[in-house]
Amino acid sequence: RMTEKLARERGIDITPIYMAYDSIVQRARNDLVALPLQGGFDELFFIDADTGWGAGEFIAICKSPFPICAGLVPLKVYPTVYNYVPYKEDDKYFKHNLRTPDATLKMRQAHGMAEIPVAFTGTAFLCIDSQVLYKLSETEKSYQYPDPFTGEVSTHWDFFGGGPMFDT
Repeated sequence: RMTEKLARERGIDITPIYMAYDSIVQRARNDLVALPLQGGFDELFFIDADTGWGAGEFIAICKSPFPICAGLVPLKVYPTVYNYVPYKEDDKYFKHNLRTPDATLKMRQAHGMAEIPVAFTGTAFLCIDSQVLYKLSETEKSYQYPDPFTGEVSTHWDFFGGGPMFDT
């Protein structure tokens, strides 16, 4: 609840939505993306159930000027590596392509800023502006899917995979 309290103090209105009914993570993400596209939300912030975070980290990402911003999340491997792929010009910081904490810190220091542009990031701790989703929805395949609680059918987009197979 610390995150919600700090968000209120900083003027950020959040509506926590917990997805617990779907074992297919990609489909659950697609369900969540439908919410801002159908109105009412300016941004969508994904936080995976197994991701730890601090309230300050959440606020920093919410306040980012970038339309897509993610926090570092370690992959479930040892040694620890993070869930992003750097741009080619930043490959020089990484030995054997491993995005370790030390190498990531060196890259961040070289960039001289808290937010580092990357080629790819995971969705475990990710905030997306709804305008990005609107733009993507213009070209992404959509499908009809029933709400698991009401049965009401609505439009969803297959941004993350996990939707129905179209060519069966």
